[in-house]
Amino acid sequence: NAMPFVSRFNLGNGQKFRNEGQTTFDHKWYNLNTQDLMPTWRWWITDANDQATPETVGNMVQADFTFADAYFGGSCLSLHGQTPASRVKLFKTMLDVKPEYTLSITYKLAEGTETHAKLFVALKGETNTYKEVAIGNAPKAGQWNTFTAKMSDLGISADATVAMIGIKLEGTSNNYKMLVGEMA
Repeated sequence: NAMPFVSRFNLGNGQKFRNEGQTTFDHKWYNLNTQDLMPTWRWWITDANDQATPETVGNMVQADFTFADAYFGGSCLSLHGQTPASRVKLFKTMLDVKPEYTLSITYKLAEGTETHAKLFVALKGETNTYKEVAIGNAPKAGQWNTFTAKMSDLGISADATVAMIGIKLEGTSNNYKMLVGEMA
């Protein structure tokens, strides 16, 4: 749990190798040395009330890895489907941060430019209280974009310890698809 924290959701293999979204090797490959930090939970997704019940699970976004695209390596995270609200809890951490530290996400939308998404963190001792910042809209669908926020943008005004990092999605349609190529 040390800084810098980076995950590109690369499983260490793929159909192609990509660097910053561009194909650099157009063949199947395998190298576990390139595997990134993977999400702590696969998949811990809750609704607007931070619950996951048999009644609400069908209304939550789906999460998985895809080899169809990647920002770096051979895979990335795919968040897709219709949801009124879903909180995708990705990483359990103990990262000591300062207000000027940043958190970024590199993403691609399959359609449209509205992300319908927020980055969130929860602090040590307050893992049911989320500090969020809206991810800005993409300039164009189908291309990789990076959004960066300072910890102060998340409401962290003093040194703190981040215990959880994730993405919240709201008001997505049936054909919604966000690829996440990097969180740092």
